[in-house]
Parts: sequence; C-alpha cells; structure tokens
Amino acid sequence: MENVNVTLPGGKVVTVRRGARVDELLSFDGDGKTAIAAKIDGRAVDLQRAIDADCALEWIRADSAEGLDVLRHSTAHLMAQSVQSLFPGTQVTIGPTIENGFYYDFKRDRSFSPEELEQIEKRMQELAKADLPVTREEMPR
Repeated sequence: MENVNVTLPGGKVVTVRRGARVDELLSFDGDGKTAIAAKIDGRAVDLQRAIDADCALEWIRADSAEGLDVLRHSTAHLMAQSVQSLFPGTQVTIGPTIENGFYYDFKRDRSFSPEELEQIEKRMQELAKADLPVTREEMPR
C-alpha cells in the first residue's frame, strides 16, 4: 500500500499509509488529543475521514468557533434522531446551525406541544448518554 505525508500543526511531517483515518493521527500530535474534528488542506472533515493524498492537517477543538459549529451541527442531528424516534412519520426538512445555536424544521400535522418538547429534550439526553458512534454517510440525491 502506498504512503502519504501529512503535515501536522507545528510543521511536523508524518508518513502514514494511504487511507489512514484522521483519528489515527491524534497520537502523533499532543494537541490532537482534544480535537473533535479536523481540517485537511483547510477543509473541515470528521475524524473518521480517510487521508488519500499528501496534505496539511489542522485540529478543530470544541472551544473554537469552528468547534462550536461542529457541536451545534451534531446536536441538530441528535435532535432530529430524537424527534423521529418519538414521533414516527415526522419528516425532517432543514436544520442548519445559526449564529447563536441551531434549529430544525419538521413536517408534521401539528406543532409540538410543550410536553412533547420536554420529551424530545429527555430523549436527546438519553441518546447522548448512550455514547453511540457517530458516522458520516454520504447518500446520492
């Protein structure tokens, strides 16, 4: 298998096999241990992304603006999963992050009641505590 060179923050270059995942490089850089995502050549990627060419790697941490955006995006997905598990048939429409948080639009016959919103929040907490793996899947349109 062919190797690729990855330039870590600080300039250290490591050689890894083509296809190695970003999270495999966390141990090569002490600063990587707190990363929640990364950038490959300036483009944000998740930690499971395969490295297929020589590149420069940067870490994204939760305490940065980009890290906060990653956390909000992930939390929006957690909310969507919670809604769909509690209210089957509810359609997820759009759910972007915004300046001060995130939101999701759902298509259903009626608005959520205050009690249902509490159920959603509780379900989100349960799913977060379950520490389920988060994986990215790209689907054709």
